[in-house]
Amino acid sequence: MSGVAGVSVQARDIHGGVHLHLTVSDPFRSGAARQVELDERTADALAVALRDLDVCLTALGVPGPDLPNAVDQVTRAVLLQFQREHDPTPPNPPAVLTPALRRFARDLAAYVEPERLLTTSFYFSTRKVVAFHRAYQCHLADDRPLSPEQRFLALHRYFRSRDRLLFGPAHLLPGTQPADDAQWVFFTGDFTLVRDDGALDQVPNARQALDAGKESYHVVTAVFGARDPFFYPYVEFNGRVSTMDAVMTVSRKHLVLNSNTVTALTLALRGAPLAVAGFGTLAPADSGVQIHPIVFRAERA
Repeated sequence: MSGVAGVSVQARDIHGGVHLHLTVSDPFRSGAARQVELDERTADALAVALRDLDVCLTALGVPGPDLPNAVDQVTRAVLLQFQREHDPTPPNPPAVLTPALRRFARDLAAYVEPERLLTTSFYFSTRKVVAFHRAYQCHLADDRPLSPEQRFLALHRYFRSRDRLLFGPAHLLPGTQPADDAQWVFFTGDFTLVRDDGALDQVPNARQALDAGKESYHVVTAVFGARDPFFYPYVEFNGRVSTMDAVMTVSRKHLVLNSNTVTALTLALRGAPLAVAGFGTLAPADSGVQIHPIVFRAERA
């Protein structure tokens, strides 16, 4: 972060912990600067992700001549995700910050502060979280009764503190394989739902409503909110993570159904790709990787 032109940093000891106060020129608002506060743990995690930012942006298709400016602008956009003040001024992003790069900046912030994913989650596997927490509980030194979300955050802190949390956009590239002892990976990519027409056929007029482009929230809730656990138990997505093909299989019962996710699932049923960011584990596949997600958010790509 210190290499970004025009960013000033002050370190202060607050209640026994180091906090970094940054002044960052805002790429979204000409001539403006913002105050950003990071604790030492957040700053360290952010530095790890930003270290390979040029590699990530190259994989996202940023041309070589534009790379230095893109790295600078995305870094600023990431830092401003942590600002502690509200600015009502409408943003005016520079041309280099395409929608994909703005989304990537938001994903970087979620890698560092996973609470951002929990508040907007599309999928959250309590089963996987409970199983991981049970396996690592002896290392976590916390006997309090915890919610699944608290257990997830405790595991995230544990894996990150031991360098066993991979930043997928930099590691899931040709010639770079995750380390054998890596437990979790943060992944981003575009995914398309593998539609199960057999399940749709069990919902009256579902396919006709989708194909006609009509309001179809009732279709989504009937398909993905069915109480029968044997009806459409697993949902599959195909996509790409960095430059690798990826398959992601999720348990339907752990999909989060609310106004935002129902909209995204409606688009997915109609074949629209979803931009996904989250945490999970990996397994080799015939071509590319198999992702077993723990939590992720999804929105129209």
